[in-house]
Amino acid sequence: MVLRRRCRLNPPARRLAGGFSLVELSLTLLLGSVLSALMLQLLLSEGRHGQKLARLLRERQSSARAVQLIRAELQQAREVRLGGAIQAGLAGSCATAGRQLVLQLHSPAGTITYARGPARDPIWRGEVVWRCGPAYDRLGALTSAAPQTRVLIDALPPGAGLAAVSQQGVVQVRLDRLGGHQVIQAISRGSDAVP
Repeated sequence: MVLRRRCRLNPPARRLAGGFSLVELSLTLLLGSVLSALMLQLLLSEGRHGQKLARLLRERQSSARAVQLIRAELQQAREVRLGGAIQAGLAGSCATAGRQLVLQLHSPAGTITYARGPARDPIWRGEVVWRCGPAYDRLGALTSAAPQTRVLIDALPPGAGLAAVSQQGVVQVRLDRLGGHQVIQAISRGSDAVP
């Protein structure tokens, strides 16, 4: 008598204990890929948002520094001239071609001219505010050296920027930036302000 053994090739208990099917692995891989892509998109979006916020904060800080500088120089000025009252010859050694003269201050250290216009160098973005006048030394005092022209602020919205008006001896300088504006006020001495 020959005994025959019954062979089972795939008993159900062994198949379950052995692993996952190809369909289950494919679905898991697909779901993992979709979740990874979503997480990558969120990280990239957060990075762009962070860069935009950092740029906005830098621009606000540069605007605040410019406002403080103009306010301090207005308080030291002996004479203030506004936009239309500034003649090109009065701008001193400042290159004024293509710039709109906004404010000119005559201080003991020399003439300080503020203008706005297009940037002449590709490192600056959009419209800029220029300052031409004596430089500051290490202690924060104006020097009587030759005037220097510097860009104070860039990336101004077109048609906005720096504007100055005088009403009843009060000079108001408005700086438009990023949809908002900051107003600088300084009381001029007597009738020094030319409307």
